[in-house]
Amino acid sequence: MRPILLLPALALAAVSLGQVKLKVMANSARIGTLTVSQKPLPDGGKSVEFLYALSNSGVDVTVRQTTVWDKDGKQIRSSRETTSKSSHSTRVVTYSGQIANLVIIGEGARKAKSITLAQSQNRADASQFWFQGVTPEVGAKVEYWSFNLADAEWQLATTTYEGPTEFKVGSSKVPGHKIKTVVGDVVADTILDDKGNLLYLKSNGLTLERLPG
Repeated sequence: MRPILLLPALALAAVSLGQVKLKVMANSARIGTLTVSQKPLPDGGKSVEFLYALSNSGVDVTVRQTTVWDKDGKQIRSSRETTSKSSHSTRVVTYSGQIANLVIIGEGARKAKSITLAQSQNRADASQFWFQGVTPEVGAKVEYWSFNLADAEWQLATTTYEGPTEFKVGSSKVPGHKIKTVVGDVVADTILDDKGNLLYLKSNGLTLERLPG
């Protein structure tokens, strides 16, 4: 799911500790669900898992992406496992300083490559901890370099806090915060609740909306 596979990277900004479930829609048609689970780590970092269960045109696909960040918002490790009835593939990236070490396993083959980011470039995403002990001011912006697992390349990313808003979950209006994330040429408009949990995300014709409960 090329467009959908971009969503974990975009949606991961400031997802709070705990678990939330969202419906996934493509061009207004529901195609599955996303469950986001997160746990804190002893060193002050965190681990986040995105589990997509999707069905489109009669094809069922499960995508599990897990990412680990350190306390500064730098990725330590990220993996993505995609499974359907006819195929299974895995991508794993670990980091050695500014070097992304990528391993791709699928269809009986294994490929490995290393992609280097210039030493002067920042790869710490401080917005990972917005509304988790850090309350940004309206207009706050973080610029960083993010490694794209699908394209196997570094991309410049910017996350901006646009201000407070509301979002309807079931019959209730929930206070929220508007955030815009740009990664390469992909733009995501996101709403988070007061604990940093994901309420809504829209990008490239795809929409995530929090489910009640």
